[in-house]
Amino acid sequence: MVLLVVLMLIGGILYWTVASDHHAPGSSRGIVSANVAQISPRVSGRVIAVETEDNAILEAGAVLFRIDPRPFEIAVETARASLAQAVQGVAASSAQLEAVQAQVAQARVAAEDARATATRTASLFERGITTAAARDQAQAALDTAEAALAAAEANAEGARQQLGSSDASNPQIRSAELALEQAEYDLLGTTVVAGRVSEVVEIGRRRNLRVN
Repeated sequence: MVLLVVLMLIGGILYWTVASDHHAPGSSRGIVSANVAQISPRVSGRVIAVETEDNAILEAGAVLFRIDPRPFEIAVETARASLAQAVQGVAASSAQLEAVQAQVAQARVAAEDARATATRTASLFERGITTAAARDQAQAALDTAEAALAAAEANAEGARQQLGSSDASNPQIRSAELALEQAEYDLLGTTVVAGRVSEVVEIGRRRNLRVN
């Protein structure tokens, strides 16, 4: 009698194991995958503010974190002083050159961000994660940004032409212009934003974090 009870218990356990595995299979081994977007700022420095929470879902253009801008502001002021010195004695306003170079820097940043977004969106479309409309919208934004960059560069060229052919080709002036454009470009890079809609980010929250 005892043997019969034991056999019935063993049979019941085996039946329950097979049935549960069929309806709710389990395993001690598994693989979890996720898409990770690397965030690489254009400039290095000390992070002074993190403007989002870990694993937040953000809209495109939302600020992720800010890098200490002071060293880059100093570089911009230094470049402006160098350009003003380079154009002394020339019948032109250094302020006009400063303005157009800042516009070129801003347009270049916008074009690079739009290019990165278009590339990511096209990749997501190929993998079936996003729609053709989103891909086309990203491409249209890239076309607009590149057109704006071309216009800004044309304005800068026009400002240089106002200096006169001999002065506009002056290597010292051109070098100072490029240095100012680079400084403005780097300063804009101290604010790091999300590149596409619904980007999930995870950022360390240490105030003294440095990025390179």
